Amino acid sequence: MHKVLTQIRMILVILIISMECLPSFCEGFLYCAAIAIVLYVFVCLTTLLVATPSLYYKESSLATYLLKHCPLLTQHYRPTFWAANRHLQTLLGVLVLPNEEQTFYREHLQMRDLGLVALDWADTPKNFSHSHSPIVIVLPSLLGSATTMSNLCALMLKKHFRCVVINRRGHGQTPLVTPKLQSYGDASDLRQVLKYLRVRYPFAKLSCVGCGAGASLLISYLGEYGSSSYLTASVCISATYDVEAAQICQPYNWLMLCYLKLTVSHYASAFSQVVDLRSVLCCRTLKEFEQKFYCKLHGYADLDDYWEKNSPLRDVDDVATPVLCINSLDDPISSSVNIPFDLFGIYPNLFLVTTERGGHCGFWEGLRPRPWAHILALDYIDAVMEFTSSGENDLA
Repeated sequence: MHKVLTQIRMILVILIISMECLPSFCEGFLYCAAIAIVLYVFVCLTTLLVATPSLYYKESSLATYLLKHCPLLTQHYRPTFWAANRHLQTLLGVLVLPNEEQTFYREHLQMRDLGLVALDWADTPKNFSHSHSPIVIVLPSLLGSATTMSNLCALMLKKHFRCVVINRRGHGQTPLVTPKLQSYGDASDLRQVLKYLRVRYPFAKLSCVGCGAGASLLISYLGEYGSSSYLTASVCISATYDVEAAQICQPYNWLMLCYLKLTVSHYASAFSQVVDLRSVLCCRTLKEFEQKFYCKLHGYADLDDYWEKNSPLRDVDDVATPVLCINSLDDPISSSVNIPFDLFGIYPNLFLVTTERGGHCGFWEGLRPRPWAHILALDYIDAVMEFTSSGENDLA
């Protein structure tokens, strides 16, 4: 990096001296040289950002198949050069306009305790085949919704996947009819949704993509329900593996806390009888909020008890569904120090891909940003479904 910058500096000095010394008829040549230098700088900066993703996995027939059929796993990842910073990568997902052409229709599903979750189904083209088309369930991040995931849903439809976004209780404009918000690792609602989809679409393969908090919930679900998960393949983008020890950078810690407070205050009448709202709304940290709201709401003795029962990796030994985890080492929310690298070399169903840059749920690539992680996720799901259909299902 230092060597390249030194070369650029020297070229600029030479160019400035030449402009002062050479006659006016050489100005055209100098302008061409200036353009060439700009292009050279662009190429240098772009090249410095390019790197091959790092892979962590246990050797198996599935791993061999994935490396052969998912070219993005072994090709260079080229983050958007003008948004390579981790904060820009993270915020770009908010700034990129949703796919306005992608529409959704909503279905409400009642849980056993009479609570409601909302299923936003991506509208499919008229010539789309529904009989045996695979279904991909999307679990958005804490601040996400069908609108923020519309570009991912559009990519799924192009691959002839049906797509449904699950909005948790009280999130994504889902009515809150019971005084309960889902705790971080509580997979009971997701279980009921997947049971419903399995009964309604018995011949369709089900897969799942989780982003941010949705990814952590997905890991919890896969461990808790093991071989009966109903899922063929899963992808976790920017999951936090040890939430208790997470080191969330500002202003993200503050933004998430504000969002949770706004959600609670919006349903103040429902929660006023079960928690001390004044105390909850005065919380200054996420941990304080979790202790005063979630612990009280779900009957946990303390934060240690809460995280013991909500840690995404609490039942990782029982994960039976092939799952691809995608993490960036510069993630400002899910710190790389909490990634359990060794774990992915032990279990044949767990695959980890890391990049040097990508932020949190970002992974934008190219001059005109495109979602590298989303494309990889769908290629992975496609490859796993082909692998399981071919009979090459020996993971040993």
